[in-house]
Amino acid sequence: MYKIKKILIVLLLGLFFSTTVWADNYRLTESGVQNLETTAFIPATMKNADWRDYLKWSETNTPLPKLPDPVLVVDEKEEKVKARIRKKAIDELINEGELPADYK
Repeated sequence: MYKIKKILIVLLLGLFFSTTVWADNYRLTESGVQNLETTAFIPATMKNADWRDYLKWSETNTPLPKLPDPVLVVDEKEEKVKARIRKKAIDELINEGELPADYK
């Protein structure tokens, strides 16, 4: 009997913790929030039941901040190679008379 009670307690605790909403379950986005548990984007509109649930949740919790915009990393070596290829192509077109000599 003791083992059955122990198993039931563990199952109930697991059920409780699996349905508990933690403080970092939402992240702000440009036009609403993202539910981090389901990965769903929730638009900021009162017509949406998930948005209303979020507003209720936010009365006692704070969502994670919006992620920063991605930064484009320019590969300088690649850019130099592209510039050299472009210059060679332009020089060749100038030599063939396809482009004016002062083309830049």
